[in-house]
Amino acid sequence: MPNYPIMEMFCLYSLYPLDQGKSRKNTSPAGFETNKKEGYAMQTIRKFLSCAVGCFLVLPVAYAGTEDPIHDFSANVSFTTEYLFRGVTQTKEGPAIQGGFDYTHTPSGFYLGTWASNVTFKTAKNIDDPAVEMDFYGGIAGELGNGVSWDVGGIYYHYLGQDKDAAGDYDCLEVYGGLGYTFADSALEPAVGAKLSYSDDYFGEDGNSLYSEGSLGLSLPRDFGLGFHLGFSDVEGGKTSPKGYDYLHGSVALSRKIADFDVNLTYHGVIGEDDCPGGDKDPCKAVVFKISRGF
Repeated sequence: MPNYPIMEMFCLYSLYPLDQGKSRKNTSPAGFETNKKEGYAMQTIRKFLSCAVGCFLVLPVAYAGTEDPIHDFSANVSFTTEYLFRGVTQTKEGPAIQGGFDYTHTPSGFYLGTWASNVTFKTAKNIDDPAVEMDFYGGIAGELGNGVSWDVGGIYYHYLGQDKDAAGDYDCLEVYGGLGYTFADSALEPAVGAKLSYSDDYFGEDGNSLYSEGSLGLSLPRDFGLGFHLGFSDVEGGKTSPKGYDYLHGSVALSRKIADFDVNLTYHGVIGEDDCPGGDKDPCKAVVFKISRGF
């Protein structure tokens, strides 16, 4: 067994108990319409959040005094007025509580992590949607020198409780690669980035998907930050969206560090009147407030 500190072992056990397989086997895959199924979803959320809070209180102490540890563990928690993914609402324009854990092997740049959020999708009433999205990711990142950084990896999107017989399977795997550059000696320290993500069986069994994105971040006085993001999604189409779809979206974010918290106000919008998936522009247009803390 790896030499995890006691608290980390508790965190891992809390998220992935030994009887997890048995519990899920006794839960119908039909979704969360009954109290029993709803109880499973809520138990999952409560378990994740309670574990997150407990670990958050201990992790800073566990690694205090180590300036550059070989094994770096971190965590994060946030509240947002709406969860959007690639410009599209994932919570029916409602709020979300989110959090995650990350591990990095500092000398090599190898990393692993998991992240979760509540979700609520806009679908037909006869389809049981998941209540929780849980992502698992890993990769390797590093620097080429002179301000250039790189990152390659993969991410698996898992949706707890979806009725896969009633709709296309939401679970999917993506691989990605990205490059970044920071103008450290320039005013406002501009940081630019570009990234490509590919899946051969995208969300809802919609076939090949390619997502390309670019970003620009600026450091402003008094701990403010200004960020710009532009992304283009091109989905082949399949079970959920037979004709496929593509759209261009963008966002502008103003952020500030307040004590140990990061506060963020972001405007999201699609570029083009009817480009939002499903033909409804509202799920792709929002002003979102988010507060988060890292540990």
